[in-house]
Amino acid sequence: MHGVDCCILKLQFIDLDASGFDMKIKQHLYIRLLLFLTIALIPTILPVQAQSIFRIGVIDTEDGAITRGAQLAVRLINQAGGITGSEGTIYNLEVVVASPDDLNIAVANMNQAGIIAVLGPETTEQMLSGISTLQQLNVPVFTPASGDTI
Repeated sequence: MHGVDCCILKLQFIDLDASGFDMKIKQHLYIRLLLFLTIALIPTILPVQAQSIFRIGVIDTEDGAITRGAQLAVRLINQAGGITGSEGTIYNLEVVVASPDDLNIAVANMNQAGIIAVLGPETTEQMLSGISTLQQLNVPVFTPASGDTI
């Protein structure tokens, strides 16, 4: 950047139309000016990479272990730059938390949010009682529930 600032200062103090001004110096200044304008305009010409969001649903309480673990993982992934798809799109992650108290409302909220996967519910009882409701999401459901009937 120092060289660019120096170029600007020179252009401010030199009268380019002055008689006897050396042609090589003029060419040198024009090249610097062209280089500066090129560098300044490149960000406006290049396409901006799109950033999309992948939403992960969590069926847990706001301060539950699944929620905290998901939020930690999402924060670390996003801080590292997100996930880059094969086409170059950068994806950030977002956690959508829904209470396990009413799975019908939780599923409706997650459908509206456009989640790509679900973490939870935590207990075998919640999983078994809500399995048909969770299937309406049509996304993978990962649960720590570990009953024999799951």
